[in-house]
Amino acid sequence: MLNNYFKKFMGKIWSLIFRGRAGLLLSLAVAGVVAVLYLLGVGESFELRTQDYRFQLRGEKKINPVIQIVFMGDESIKVLGRWPWRRRYHAALLHALSQYKPRVIGYDVLFTEPVTDFPEDDRFFAKATKKAGNVYYPFFFTMKEEKEVRGETGPQFNIEEFALNYQIREEDSFLQASEATLPIIDLAANMKGTGFVNVRPDMDGTTRRVPLVMKYQGRLYPSLSLKLVSDYLGVEKNNIRVIPGQYIELKGSQLGDIKIPVDREGQMLVNYPGSIESLWTSDFVQVLQSYKQAEIGEEPIIGLSDFKDKIVLVGLTATGSADLRAIPFAPLYPQVGVLASAINSVLNQDFLIPVSRGTNVLLLLVLGIIMGISIPRMRPLNGALSTFTLLIFYLLLVFYSFSQKSLCLTVVYPGTIIFFSYLSIITYKYATEEKEKKRIKSIFQRYVSSQVVEELLMSPDRVVLGGRRKEITVLFADIRNFTGMASRMAPEEVVDILNEFFTMITEVIFKYNGTLDKYIGDAVMAIYGAPIEEENHAERALETALEMQKRMGLLEKRFLERGIEPIKIGIGITTGEAIIGNIGSLRRMEYTAIGDSVNLASRLEEVAKPDQILISENTYRMVKDIVKAKVLKPMAIRGKDELVQVYEVLGLKIG
Repeated sequence: MLNNYFKKFMGKIWSLIFRGRAGLLLSLAVAGVVAVLYLLGVGESFELRTQDYRFQLRGEKKINPVIQIVFMGDESIKVLGRWPWRRRYHAALLHALSQYKPRVIGYDVLFTEPVTDFPEDDRFFAKATKKAGNVYYPFFFTMKEEKEVRGETGPQFNIEEFALNYQIREEDSFLQASEATLPIIDLAANMKGTGFVNVRPDMDGTTRRVPLVMKYQGRLYPSLSLKLVSDYLGVEKNNIRVIPGQYIELKGSQLGDIKIPVDREGQMLVNYPGSIESLWTSDFVQVLQSYKQAEIGEEPIIGLSDFKDKIVLVGLTATGSADLRAIPFAPLYPQVGVLASAINSVLNQDFLIPVSRGTNVLLLLVLGIIMGISIPRMRPLNGALSTFTLLIFYLLLVFYSFSQKSLCLTVVYPGTIIFFSYLSIITYKYATEEKEKKRIKSIFQRYVSSQVVEELLMSPDRVVLGGRRKEITVLFADIRNFTGMASRMAPEEVVDILNEFFTMITEVIFKYNGTLDKYIGDAVMAIYGAPIEEENHAERALETALEMQKRMGLLEKRFLERGIEPIKIGIGITTGEAIIGNIGSLRRMEYTAIGDSVNLASRLEEVAKPDQILISENTYRMVKDIVKAKVLKPMAIRGKDELVQVYEVLGLKIG
């Protein structure tokens, strides 16, 4: 039994696919083209822009309070003068900060050249660095494709001790550096650690991802953000595990094992919490002033105790500085904010998770299949509403996935498939259905009412012209003894009578949505329930027969006035299964029905007396609630071995 249900279910699925195969093929073709464009990166800039809109719609989040930023902004420049400042000011800052025991201090400023105007400043700075014991300075990589090293450098230290324990493989696709611009030797000798601060903006100039590792001289080096957060969490470099294209794992951290999603180049999508105003920030000069105020017992401007056990980042935010870049939240955003946002993502384990290319391609194909199966079966307006609904649902899913699950689904490519699949299917349907409508109209306009023709044209998929077996009701009506009458009349008079008779009969058939099958001499055959399916086809046929009788009375009066002898009709009706469809030869075909039920209706019409309507038992069962009928004795019908139960219709029940 389960096997039969499964077969029926699969049969329905196959029917949905097969009947709309042209639309499915069109939609899959659109999906295939879009998938290729996606793999080639065509339209990627539009996709990236939608990611920015998602940030803006989501709004700002609070940054982890562990992260504190000391920014060197416009107010500090007003006090300390133009940038670059004397390094004794940085020494003073380190001295002030170290009194309040931050866990780590990370500078997002390159100190790659010794000063010449005040050489003693470098000694002060190095001494303060050593005394603090927890200061990290960045270095800068010149990328392999870049031609020049950034700036000139003096004597440099060996950075290999800061390389990760990762064996570079030939198939690795990490970003490659050709040169390293390092901190001056005095600072390098006294700092706690270092890391690179390179970022690579996307093609539109917006920074959405940061490299966490980079390849240089056969070794893999961490970024400053990775170095700071791993040391803060107590993760030794031996416990930093790199799986290219998947994640970088910080094993055994204070927060447990942390897996940071990265691409094959070792880059992480940054889940920016918001604009620079959303970060915990303190002004450089205010820190120095507050320290001095605390030293002399005054109330400090800012609470320096907030720095205890924190990650303190120092960076430049002044207007016009080179460290400003575009991010999803702002066109000008300080580099130190990018550093803070990357660290914040790790501490909160709130990572943006990009969907793999394979998953995206599968999603595109699935959308193509959904559109290809559903839209061809709908009318244009319903299809447009369904397409719009699907698009809105998908956009809501994208935003929910981004804001609640930090999952980055693509928008542009699925949206393109949804729109152009609908457009191509509707265009194809319009082109083919116009042709189909003309064909249907040419076939049925002689057989059915204009109302039925219009319904067929609106829903041509409801018409099966190739032949099928279904239950219908068949009606035969014939003029009694017309052959003898015709022999006594002029040919022109015979034709006039038949034309009037058939005109009246046809009007009644069409009135009750019957299909005029054919004229047979002085008889007519009509079918009900095809080509448009109707549940009450037996009732329609019965109403037709009763109105035929009524109108024959009016027709007789007109004939008597013209001196034509009275004519009567006999009607036979039966309900049952028949084969319907276009039947004939290649030169001439007609829409008709064949089968035992058709033959029985013809035989009932043959035995019907003038003004008598005979119906079969099947028909009676379907109309017994509305008809008054007389049960006749079972009759011997030509072509039937057994007697047939027949009913004579007397009229309709009232009320």
